[in-house]
Order: sequence, then structure tokens, then C-alpha cells
Amino acid sequence: MKITANGVYDLSMRLYRGQPADAMSLSASDAIKLSETTPLHLRQSWIDEEVYEKKANMGTAIHTLVLEPLRKHTAIRILDFKDFKTKGAQDIRDASIADGVMPLLRETFDDANNAVDAIMNHRDAAEALTGGIAEQSYFAKHPLGIYVKCRPDLVNGAQIIVDIKSCGSCHPDFIRRRVYDGAWYQQAPFHCDVYERTTGRQPTDYVWICVEQKPPHAVAVYRPTLETMAAGARKNAAAIATFAECARTGVWPGYPTGVRELGLPDFAHYKLAEEELAEGGDGA
Repeated sequence: MKITANGVYDLSMRLYRGQPADAMSLSASDAIKLSETTPLHLRQSWIDEEVYEKKANMGTAIHTLVLEPLRKHTAIRILDFKDFKTKGAQDIRDASIADGVMPLLRETFDDANNAVDAIMNHRDAAEALTGGIAEQSYFAKHPLGIYVKCRPDLVNGAQIIVDIKSCGSCHPDFIRRRVYDGAWYQQAPFHCDVYERTTGRQPTDYVWICVEQKPPHAVAVYRPTLETMAAGARKNAAAIATFAECARTGVWPGYPTGVRELGLPDFAHYKLAEEELAEGGDGA
């Protein structure tokens, strides 16, 4: 059965990642892929995801334990191995994945549990996680003829969109880099836009709950600035236009043809200028 109208749907991740609507649908991760590569790469990523696996990693475990705690005994299989280097451990890991269950080493599971405890003991994080339904799929028809879709971690009882991020550090400088390098600045306005198109109202806020993967599992809650949201929205608008044109024509191009001149990146110019100044200073 195809989705034919704007709405909030309870879909499996596999169905959401596919094309379950009566027109092609674009997610935040798709828009980011288009911004960073080409339509050709996006189409290939869909082919690759036909063999989508529930990977055993800290971030996925934290999401499951926070957002779907009642499923932890069926969604996660704890394995008492030191690592996955032996064939026996690899066979059990692969069998778990084939069963649709996330295999986790006990050490990883314990770290994830401790991270979850840290989140729930953090006043602002715990408040943000109050009420609402997790992992719902939002679909909205765009004027360009496609659907835009999102799957926020949680829209809480106060209509705040909550995104849980497991990180190497919660220090503001580290998170600023992740906001850019991880394209969080695109994901946030994309989610807000789809939410508004689907429900007819804006979310009251958007926050990132960041938790460190290693002890002491420090937690911090951040929200994107208006400038950050605007920068991401501009990227998203371009990606949506490109996707709609590809969906209309059936043409998914790669990089442009022709020979183009290519210079150094901006940071290299700054570094070379600094080196030149230092060399000039040494000779003075």
C-alpha cells in the first residue's frame, strides 16, 4: 500500500528508507548526499541500502535504549566476546544481523547503558525526552511534485523535535565542528520543514541531546542558531530542486563533463601565506 497523503506513519526503517509513497520521496540524508555529491551517487546509495543491516554501534544502541526501551531485549543481542576478530564471534554476529537483531559486545552494551543513565539523569535532556512518540515517519507532498520525509528521533509532548547524538566530546567547539562536518545544520531545518508541511504548524523548538560515548558520558543539550538553520535551509532548497528535476526526467547525472580548472582549497591558501610570512621573518 502506497502513501498517498500528508501524514505521520508508523513504518519500519526499511520501508521508510525506500520509496513507499505514490511519488518519489526525499529524506534529510538524501538531501545531504545531494549537497555533498551528485544525483548519481544518491541513486547508488539506494541500491546499496537494499542490503541494509542493523549495525552494531554505540550510537544505534543508545538510540534503542533511550527511545524504545521496551524493545531492548528483542532488538539487541549481547555477546560475551572480547571482540569480533574470531570466526566464531563473526558467525554469531552475522547470524544476529540476519535475524534483524543488533549484536553488541557486552562492553559496548554496558557503555551504552551508562550513557543512557547519564542522559536520563541530566535535567534538560530528561525534560526534552518527556512525552511524545519516537521514530515516527513524516511525509509531506512538496509543490515540486515529490514528497519530503523525515524520521525524527522524537517529537516530545511539547512539540519539540529532539535529536540524540552520541559523540566523542560534548565540548561546544567539538560540537560546532560536528554540526558542520556531520551536516546537522542541514538535517535540523529539513526536519522542521517537513514537520510543518505535515502538521500545519511549526515545532516549538529543535534540540540536540549530545552524550559522550566514553566515560564519564558527559551530556550537553544544544539548539541550532537561526543563522545555522538558514544556512542549512538554503542547501536543502537546492537539493530539493535537483531531486525534483531528477524525479521528473528520470536522469540522475554525475559530475559535469568537460575539463575544469581546479585550484587549492581556501585553508591551503591561508597556510601557504602563513608559511611565506614565517620564511620572510626568518630572513629579516
